[in-house]
Amino acid sequence: GASIAPALGGLKNFFSSYEPHTVQLIITLPALFILLTTFFQGFLLGHWSKRKLLLTGIVLYILGGTAGGFASYLPEMLIYRAILGIAVGLIMPAALSLISESYQNEERKKMMGLSSSVSNIGGLTRTLLAGFLAGFSWRYAFAVYLLALPVWYLIFRNIQDKAVFTVSLEAQKKTLFPKKAYFFGICAMVL
Repeated sequence: GASIAPALGGLKNFFSSYEPHTVQLIITLPALFILLTTFFQGFLLGHWSKRKLLLTGIVLYILGGTAGGFASYLPEMLIYRAILGIAVGLIMPAALSLISESYQNEERKKMMGLSSSVSNIGGLTRTLLAGFLAGFSWRYAFAVYLLALPVWYLIFRNIQDKAVFTVSLEAQKKTLFPKKAYFFGICAMVL
């Protein structure tokens, strides 16, 4: 979500009929939807392969990200940003899970570190590119989400579907937290 932060000035001017803090939701709203989506990740992984989650997440990332450049109304923009958050919520845990199951011990640690480094470099690159593009128009800054196209292609070509392990309802109930844990978790999040 923060990749297009350099375009925030242009966004505030374009959506000047809204309070500035409301316009800033364009940057922060994806984080809420990332969080909400990760709550359902275990369920989704029980029904979809990691490959399908990654490919679907990247398509949503590209669509939700670039669509912001075409938005004419703030509510429309916020819907696109929510889609972007859902996409990232699908991608991040599935990618880390894929690394966890594909590598062991020291090699796993190395790959997790590499993943984190590449993610940070990617974030910096997207922000710099979005800043450059925002110099022409805030709308162009949303084109940075197209950088995910080659990633989609690489996953499509190189990662194979693995069998989805379905877990029985009884086993799912045993792995769920007690209701009190959810209540206290939500309370802690609100604080």
